[in-house]
Amino acid sequence: MLLPAIAAPGAGNALPALLSGFDGLGRLGLPERFERAGLDALEPERLVLLLAGGLALGLLALTVPRLWLLLRIGVTVVHELGHAVAGILAGRRLLGIRVSWDMSGETVTTGKPRGIGLILTTLAGYPVPPVIGAVFLWAAAAGWAQAALFAGAVLLVLLLVMVRSLLTAAAFLAVIAFQGFVWWLDEPLVSTAVAIGIGVLLLAGGLRAIGGLMSSHARGRAERSDAAALARLTHVPAALWLGLFALIGAASALLPAWSWARLLGL
Repeated sequence: MLLPAIAAPGAGNALPALLSGFDGLGRLGLPERFERAGLDALEPERLVLLLAGGLALGLLALTVPRLWLLLRIGVTVVHELGHAVAGILAGRRLLGIRVSWDMSGETVTTGKPRGIGLILTTLAGYPVPPVIGAVFLWAAAAGWAQAALFAGAVLLVLLLVMVRSLLTAAAFLAVIAFQGFVWWLDEPLVSTAVAIGIGVLLLAGGLRAIGGLMSSHARGRAERSDAAALARLTHVPAALWLGLFALIGAASALLPAWSWARLLGL
């Protein structure tokens, strides 16, 4: 039922007063933080330097053992976010997200014990970090690094209430704080370099995790893996699911590679 609106005394001045409050957002520079950075106006030498700096950040995180042990939790968090978001979109109820000290993770959803919803929820784990990494790399090339950092932080904020351990909460808050801080700095080149670093970490780190899973299956030590669960759900061999994980992960690198090649005029 649609109720008629009744104007209160003085309501004629209420709308301008309300709208004037949004002027404060402009004074804070919020709209500018979502503007596209015109990287195509930079000299090719500066673009190469920017890309090299971002790649160095990501590769440093992957190759320095102590740093990888610290930062690979980000890959695990994105892996679990893949399960969580897919479960919600598939109509399942999300109960919680947990990351353990051994960097394994667990996302619990409820719903039908079989069917396409559970299959999609289980599938959306290992391929998601490479895909999200590719999105960050593409966003950096397209000038949308600020928007990508903000969107990632907002998603973590929305799902923060579903974490079920102190380590998981600490990981979420650390990423939210870092991405939020870089976004608030509103320095396009810094945001772009950070987005490249995050993209490389997630893309290469996700592929590294898929390789580790393949190795575990080859040794017969992955009875509880996502691929094994998919094999039980679908009666399709786990090896084929592992191949699909690797194919999606490798294919996801094509978009940012094309974007950066085009930006650099290659």
